[in-house]
Order: sequence, then C-alpha cells, then structure tokens
Amino acid sequence: MTDEAQARPLFPGRVIKVLNDYKVVINRGASDGIKKNMALLIYGLSREELKDPETGENLGKLEIVRGTGVVAHVQDRMATVESNKKSTPSKTVVRRNMGPFAPLGMGTEQETVTDEPEQLPFDGAAEGDYVRPA
Repeated sequence: MTDEAQARPLFPGRVIKVLNDYKVVINRGASDGIKKNMALLIYGLSREELKDPETGENLGKLEIVRGTGVVAHVQDRMATVESNKKSTPSKTVVRRNMGPFAPLGMGTEQETVTDEPEQLPFDGAAEGDYVRPA
C-alpha cells in the first residue's frame, strides 16, 4: 500500500466514473488491497438524515442501494466493478417430439428449454456514490 492509501480507510470507497449501466470505476485498487472478483455494494445516501419517531434520535442517512457487483479489472489505484445481479429465468418451455411411432411408445423425445438469466444494470449508479463489501 502507498502512504496515501494507508492514510485513508479502505471503505467506503467512491464511484469515480460510470462507464455504462453495468460498469462503474471506483477509487480503490490493488494498492488498497482490492482483488479481482471481490464482491462490492454500490450505494448512495439520502439527502436528509432520518430521525427515530419515538425518541427523536438522529439515525443518520439512509443507504440507497444501487446494486451489487464484482471487481472485473484491477489497476493500482482504481478498479472496474461490473453488476452481478441477474434476472430470474422468465419461462421454461417443454417441447415434445412425438414422432410417427409415438402410439407404439417408441420415438418420443422431450427437450426442456429455460431462458438464461440476463445481467441487470445498476439502479442509477452515479459518480460520488459509495462502495463497500457486499
């Protein structure tokens, strides 16, 4: 680690660039101990601080989750984080090929096809958002 990296806490880090809906760059890298495939949470903070309605105690700002991701590429002082959220398969299709000999119990085939989960984007990740372990 560099002297500068030792002077600041590892987390929270910050998003310094949004490359697209699926990838962001953070201000932590190999010199900070970031490793490829590390799981991270990307989040913003609410503008206002929230108070407990019973005690009036200030509870702080609400973390607004943008998504989770994994470190895809590490440089010395920055890293690229890619969304790892996937959709759930939307449908399963069962195809049956009865063939000409099906009435005799011969030649039947069955194939099950399930939609592959798709990668989902971060939910509005922005420069300045925070990063910490997921």
